[in-house]
Amino acid sequence: MVPYKMHGTKANVKVLCRTPTGWQGWKDDPHYWDGIKESNRRLVEGEYRVSVSFWLSDCKYGRQCGLLTLETIGLDSPDQARFETGMQNFLKPLQQHQDRQRDPDPEVSRYAIFDAGALGPLTIWQIRTSFYNDYFLVIIVQRDVVVTVYLYADDVKHIVGKLDSLKELTRSVRFDRN
Repeated sequence: MVPYKMHGTKANVKVLCRTPTGWQGWKDDPHYWDGIKESNRRLVEGEYRVSVSFWLSDCKYGRQCGLLTLETIGLDSPDQARFETGMQNFLKPLQQHQDRQRDPDPEVSRYAIFDAGALGPLTIWQIRTSFYNDYFLVIIVQRDVVVTVYLYADDVKHIVGKLDSLKELTRSVRFDRN
């Protein structure tokens, strides 16, 4: 379990998380940074929007393999960091993929509330689409950072049994402000 450190705002906030049990991500490779020059590493770490994806170690990529993603968005001002901003940022790309004449807007519903430890109680949102993937989503808002954690696959039946991994990843999120 390698901690992921993602810089992401003008306030230089690091968002830290751990790889959930049974999953792996690109930074879990101990040689990930070997081929990346120092100047490129600073560019990667200085991004305002950073995403890290996880896949199940025992699942070959395919339609039935759920994916788990944590995305940070650094904002210029604490006033911009709101739940609505996070949800709009998430839904906007989904709506761009749909055929407006055939596909209805994604359905968003509250699925469950869980205790996220130091982050307090958080809501898991279910997002169903007729044209793309189905999602379970958690949004964390901390001053000038919006963190979105989501689990997705082509059908909700492929991910509903993996909600504990979504919760585990969410509970591991920490903010380090310098």
